[in-house]
Amino acid sequence: MESIKPLIDKVAATIAATNTSLLPQAAAVVGTVLAILITGRVLHAFFLSPLRRIPGPLLARLTSKRGDLDNFSGKVCQTAERDGERYGEVYVYKPNAVCISHPDDVRAVLGSTEFRKASFFDIFDDGDTKNIVSQRDPALAGRRRRQIGPYLNFQYLHRMEHVIQRHGYEAIRGKWERLLEENDGRPVEVNYRIDTQLATFDIMSALAFGRDPSSISKGSSSISSRAGSIMDLLDSPLILGLLSLIPFTWLMLPWKWMYQELAEYSHESSRMRRELLDKLKTTGSPAPADMLQAFLEAEDPESKVKMTPSEIQAECIMMMLAGSETTSSAIMWVFHLLLLHPDKLRRAVDEVRGAGFAPDHLISHREILARLPYIDAVVSEALRVSPTTAGLTPRISHTRGIELHGGHYVPPGTEIFVNLRSVNMHESLWDEPRRFKPERFLGEHGEAARKTLFTFSYGPRNCIGRNLAWVEMLTIVANTLKDFDLKLPPGSLFGPDNVDEEGLPRLLPAKCFIASFPANPDRDCRMIITRRKD
Repeated sequence: MESIKPLIDKVAATIAATNTSLLPQAAAVVGTVLAILITGRVLHAFFLSPLRRIPGPLLARLTSKRGDLDNFSGKVCQTAERDGERYGEVYVYKPNAVCISHPDDVRAVLGSTEFRKASFFDIFDDGDTKNIVSQRDPALAGRRRRQIGPYLNFQYLHRMEHVIQRHGYEAIRGKWERLLEENDGRPVEVNYRIDTQLATFDIMSALAFGRDPSSISKGSSSISSRAGSIMDLLDSPLILGLLSLIPFTWLMLPWKWMYQELAEYSHESSRMRRELLDKLKTTGSPAPADMLQAFLEAEDPESKVKMTPSEIQAECIMMMLAGSETTSSAIMWVFHLLLLHPDKLRRAVDEVRGAGFAPDHLISHREILARLPYIDAVVSEALRVSPTTAGLTPRISHTRGIELHGGHYVPPGTEIFVNLRSVNMHESLWDEPRRFKPERFLGEHGEAARKTLFTFSYGPRNCIGRNLAWVEMLTIVANTLKDFDLKLPPGSLFGPDNVDEEGLPRLLPAKCFIASFPANPDRDCRMIITRRKD
């Protein structure tokens, strides 16, 4: 054995020397291949790509990672605004994608059924089941809208308004009254982002599942925390892409478990509702009015097709996830903007308290529309001027191209990312677009202004839940201003005196994904409340 050892050592040394000598060669080969690939991409981007004549960042022409990183960082809104100022209203967003912001282009794309939702929306699927948000087939999406659309008109929503009010404003008022009582009636500081978020989660849970989680009274709930965690994940497409790859799939397990709990919660809710309906039949009592009941009853008037159990589950969960977070974000912006503009806040309060409502009266949605036009205008303007709808939503047509603003032609198969916020801030549509002016939604021009608002998207695929969102937003805002006096805490970083170069109050920093959320809610979303003083 000893005689063999020198031979083994010699062979090992030879192999090591050979490997060492090959390393530079291997590195050279890899470097050459990379150089060829990069050169090929550059040549294609500047000489062969059908988008080569459209302006845009160099990095966006070469890789889609630039856009993905923006989504991951939550700065897609800021980047889109900066890119729009530099490159114009049509620019290259990815190697095979453009971003548009001109109102005419946005209307043309969103108003046509030929421009379908892109694969980006698959992240909202419930397993293999599509929902109203993720469905990309226009025919199937149309059928779903015909099934559930009648239950989202104001007539049906007013039947369920008592549920919305109980879990919305009444729950918020109950919490704030307890805090004031514990403080002997003296002013208390609250976080309006967290409280409205918990309230909208409760509203959507009650409507979609027919059950009461009472999140705001508890400070949180398992159902709202799981839903919030899932929304955080859905808001980060780059994370989703990374975690779907082996060996990272195990990192997805906590979210999968949370989603499975939501699915089981939804399944159990449907079972409980069917049992309740069987009991109600024996007594002749009417069925509850909520979205769970709507999904169970929903039928396409054309095909007579009803929703399957898996489709009901998918819609219940998506309503819970999408409907709660976006609405709470919008309400947060309303309060933030009013606190930044004390004159607008004073006018809104004067309107509500001067409308003749008794102090203990709960203002309804109908009463707001009939008697509180300025409150309606405040919410409309907040939806316009804030980055509530801040993400870039992609569409694609495989059958036709389109000529966009500036004469830029985009061929079939190109993704078109729509910047809805830019349309809400476009100077051709709005006078002084960066200024918070609720008055633009009043008077003879008010209705035209509402039709120009793009927050709920546009065309055949606009937000089907927009009426529900309006009921939630208006009732919470109007009743809050009726019952409580609001002001900023001392030392607030963002207030009327913190202005930009145009003299306008700076908005709190936001993270922009599918919707926008405050970057520092614990710091920036606080206000002092007291019981109203007449």
